[in-house]
Amino acid sequence: MKIEKMKELNADKDANYFLDEDGSIIVIGNVDISRSQLKELPIKFSVVTGSFDCSRNHLTSFENFPKVIGGNLNCDGNELVELHHLPIAVGGRFLCRNNKFNDWVIKQLEQPVTQWIKVKALSSVSTREKLTNLSAKTGLFDL
Repeated sequence: MKIEKMKELNADKDANYFLDEDGSIIVIGNVDISRSQLKELPIKFSVVTGSFDCSRNHLTSFENFPKVIGGNLNCDGNELVELHHLPIAVGGRFLCRNNKFNDWVIKQLEQPVTQWIKVKALSSVSTREKLTNLSAKTGLFDL
């Protein structure tokens, strides 16, 4: 059911989907759920190998966001107010303007956060194992 819901929401029709051990979704490809009028992500994501675009919705938190994003993360134009549940790895740019963050949070996001996120991801044994296993299965990551 989760995979069918994701196929319906995602504008990228070339993406492939797999269920992770915890019931979350692994997406091989991009996820574009921008302008979908979402107040929350209806599906829990684990890994998205491409970019994740959830811009121009009404999201208030990063709950259910992928833990690992291989490309860009675009969450511009939502109603995000806090940083809990941030992805631990973003391979590309982190775009998060026009939300309801306070000035301190905006300044933190404008710094080169992705380098810190990549280091944090590699220090996590379970994340490293997950990426290694996914890489072995798909050949999409160069670890």
